[in-house]
Amino acid sequence: MSYTFPTPTGEIEMNATDQGLQIEQPMRRMIIIRWDRITGAGLVKAPGGSESIKQIPMAVFPPGIARAARFGVNSQQLVVAYRSERGKRKRFVLMVPLKHEDREAFLDEIQRWLGDRWIVEARSYSELCKRLGLPSLYGIAIPMTILLFVVSGLLLFGWWVLLDTVPFIGLIHRFF
Repeated sequence: MSYTFPTPTGEIEMNATDQGLQIEQPMRRMIIIRWDRITGAGLVKAPGGSESIKQIPMAVFPPGIARAARFGVNSQQLVVAYRSERGKRKRFVLMVPLKHEDREAFLDEIQRWLGDRWIVEARSYSELCKRLGLPSLYGIAIPMTILLFVVSGLLLFGWWVLLDTVPFIGLIHRFF
């Protein structure tokens, strides 16, 4: 069955077929995620989805950002975790409006296809990603920060060695 959901960037059409979940986004190619490749899915509160955002006047934000921020108040994120053809873990995130006529039918159909792989709801995005077995931001950010410090230290050490060993570079460095 076909379902259409509005998003800040345009309408997304979702089809739940025997082959899998077909997602057609505006100005992008169609994505097909086979049911046997999906490892789990669940709902989480959308970022920026607090009631205080409704109090901020529209003039504070540019129009697109204001629309996206207000869209988060009235929607949830559907996170679908799946394995690609190469076996790499990936995710697809869809903003599902809380008050939409197709919402319950779409979520019921997804639950029917996924069975016990469906996680009803999580408190935060990081908790849901952990329950789905997806890598978190901290799993990537901390090693990259350590790598940045190591590489910058090696570059500084190399520059210091170069200044001491090559007299021409040392002369240029003294003038500037």
